[in-house]
Amino acid sequence: MPAWKRTADFLFSQVSFSVEAQLRWREEHPAAAPVYAGVHLIPVSRYRDVESRLSAALR
Repeated sequence: MPAWKRTADFLFSQVSFSVEAQLRWREEHPAAAPVYAGVHLIPVSRYRDVESRLSAALR
């Protein structure tokens, strides 16, 4: 991790679906600052489209 990131007040991790990968990254990149998990939000209009397609696929 670059020095300027190690001295930051806080960090954001990259979005991931794997808790294990997040924990591994945290162990490999020690930092004194808090690390917040990245979050991916789907806009409501897009969510409804995705939800309807998933529901149809699962029927």
